[in-house]
Amino acid sequence: MSRILTYTIACLLPAVLVAAEHRIDDGWYLADSPPSGESRQEPIPFAEGAMTAPDIAPQVWAGDGKGSVRIKVVFDLGRDVPLSRIVARTQYPSEYFNTHYFYVEGRASDQEHYRTLHPIGVDTTEPWEEIEIELDNVPVRYVRFVFGRHHTWLKTGITKAEFYTSDTGLAPAELSEDLGAELDRETVMVDTYGQFIDEDWPGKIQSDADLRRDRELERSGLGQAGGYSGQYDMYGGFLDKFDLEATGFFRLEKVDGVWWFVTPLGHPYFMNGISAITPFEWGYSTGLYGKNGSPRKVFEELPDRQKFQKAYFEMSGNPRVSFLLANLERKYGEDFYPQWVEVMKERVTDWGFNANGKWHRSKLLNLPYITVIEPKGLDRIRWAVNPFQDNFATKVENETKDFLNGSKDDPYLIGHTFENEKGWTKDIVRDVLRDKSGNQPAKAAFLEMILKEMDGNEARFKESTGLTFSKLDDLLAQDLSSNKALVPYYEPFITFASKTYYQTVNGIIRKYDPNHLFLGSSLTPKWQSSPEWELGAIGYVDALSFDLYFKTTDWLEPYLSHDIPILLLEYGFTVTGRGMGYFYANYPSQRERGIGYRKLMEEYASIPQFVGACWFLVYDQPVTGRGSYGGGESFNFGFLNQQDQPYQEFIDEVKKTTGRLYEIHAGLIEPFHGGVSWLKN
Repeated sequence: MSRILTYTIACLLPAVLVAAEHRIDDGWYLADSPPSGESRQEPIPFAEGAMTAPDIAPQVWAGDGKGSVRIKVVFDLGRDVPLSRIVARTQYPSEYFNTHYFYVEGRASDQEHYRTLHPIGVDTTEPWEEIEIELDNVPVRYVRFVFGRHHTWLKTGITKAEFYTSDTGLAPAELSEDLGAELDRETVMVDTYGQFIDEDWPGKIQSDADLRRDRELERSGLGQAGGYSGQYDMYGGFLDKFDLEATGFFRLEKVDGVWWFVTPLGHPYFMNGISAITPFEWGYSTGLYGKNGSPRKVFEELPDRQKFQKAYFEMSGNPRVSFLLANLERKYGEDFYPQWVEVMKERVTDWGFNANGKWHRSKLLNLPYITVIEPKGLDRIRWAVNPFQDNFATKVENETKDFLNGSKDDPYLIGHTFENEKGWTKDIVRDVLRDKSGNQPAKAAFLEMILKEMDGNEARFKESTGLTFSKLDDLLAQDLSSNKALVPYYEPFITFASKTYYQTVNGIIRKYDPNHLFLGSSLTPKWQSSPEWELGAIGYVDALSFDLYFKTTDWLEPYLSHDIPILLLEYGFTVTGRGMGYFYANYPSQRERGIGYRKLMEEYASIPQFVGACWFLVYDQPVTGRGSYGGGESFNFGFLNQQDQPYQEFIDEVKKTTGRLYEIHAGLIEPFHGGVSWLKN
């Protein structure tokens, strides 16, 4: 039975009262990345296309790894039509189908830019077959579907589109002279406060006075219940249970079978952090210009440049605007930062957080923190550092020694991470073997590793691999990536590369900063990383650290047998809406997002090897995307929106958990298990 989701979109123009509706059968469409079997060279008439003709079998976007993850299809109705509804049909016949997000935009002939008609993302954990969008007779000529998938090996199936009107006296349809230009025409998205313009919600800011009102309302409610309660030292260490050796710096210790951080004062510490606790984080701003250098037309109205000068800046030569900074100035005044710091101190305490995770932070908040060391000038194979490069240790040392020296005496520093989400995979090894330059040191290390395993016996090496050479170096100029006999050595080589990498980095960190922990590389299992790389770090790092946006703790299982402390340095959940897209760790509402937090964090805290996690982020990302030229991430990760308003239903649930984490980790109380069926997804 078909599952139908219906959304009513508020009319942006006066409604037209007309008779019963009928389907529009004349028009054309064009896709920037066509479905299987179709070409984008010419617009396809409705009567002939797989997406619009009722009697033609639907086709899908194939999962061949060659297409795009983001797909746009524009429909030309040939004249302005008062649309009563749009129906998008799809099917998911197998697990290899996926639609990560889906929204619909439209514009009339006399409008320069698109407006959003359907801003709601799709949760593909519950495959739908039909979305019905009620439009209340909005005049539209061009309709644009924008949808995407997690990666290009997945198929996606927005297989049919139907358009309905009640107007029986439509003029004959005429094809646009350049329908292809409609694929890239921009969509007006946000108002001067950075809010999505095509959706309303309670508390949406209408004036500067609304922001000032929020300031007083929030302050009166902070600290009412829950949150960061109990007796703690100045770093957030727990005073009530047991004391440990005080060394003046953070360290790790196993007590009665449970791993803990230990504060500089000698108290057990379970890190419950939140990332980027500062309004100046670059990811809270958005690009002002497109790749072609022209101003982006996604802003209904920008903040006044003269009045809000702090909101405008450049990063890597790209001009940006931060609606958040402009809103904070409107809310707290021109010198907003000291007031913001005082409010944020109350918020963090009230919410129950005791650390700043990775990324930009406010030093005035005096919270324990973690660094991300990202040296420049290192040789790379794709994203990954090549630890076999000439002078690898010297390059790392020269890039990091000043920073390490400068931070070594800071008691609030928990530890360092090196790089971010950049490990080795088999694809990196294949690239190494594909290299024919003759001077790839990683390739030489790979061959020498195999030869060493064969006790230096070249005859045995040749017989085992099928390779012929006078001397081993002869192979450096050959493409060896298709040699199947070498495949069994990929994983051992990744482990070897990992040990080489982490041993070197560990030595440099210990040399210049012997006081702080080395917390790994915030790796993401199955993305730019591998188990061999992750576990190869053991013995050289004080803890394994990961970034992972999952709703359950199941992924931890392979690492627990190694009895090494484990950190999750990025995680978070979102709710779709207000112009922000669907993220795969998504929940239906803010309250349910909070219940998801409770279930996950309490499960993590109950694991003896798990020593802490950091939520990503304090604020939502901008509706118009954080990318340099627009686009990029635009998700509701925040405890606060870009108008500095808290998501109170979410926070109320979070506060039920944050005060329990120490006791859960110590095994004194049982974790919360939720009990809502969708939490199992």
